[in-house]
Amino acid sequence: MEVIVDEPEHDGQHIKSSSNAVSKVLPQSSKFLQNVGIPSSSKSSTRVGVSSKVQELQAQLEMEKQEKAKLQLEMDSLKLLAQESESTTRG
Repeated sequence: MEVIVDEPEHDGQHIKSSSNAVSKVLPQSSKFLQNVGIPSSSKSSTRVGVSSKVQELQAQLEMEKQEKAKLQLEMDSLKLLAQESESTTRG
C-alpha cells in the first residue's frame, strides 16, 4: 500500500491519500470500504459522482445567473432614481 501512496501522479506529485491506496488494494466489491465511508474507485461510481457534481455545479451556476440578473435590475433602477433625482435637483 505504501508503494501506491508513494507513486507519483500524472504531474509528478505524491498526493494520493491512504484511503485512495486502500480502495485500490481491496477488491472493488468490498463492503468494508462502504462501511467505513471510503468510496470505491470503480468507474461506474466515479461516473455517478462526477455526474452528480456536474448537476450540482450547473444548479449553482443557474442560481448565480439569476442572482446576477436580479442585482442588475436593482442597479438599473437605482441608476434611474439617481438620474431622476439629479434632473429634479438641477431643474
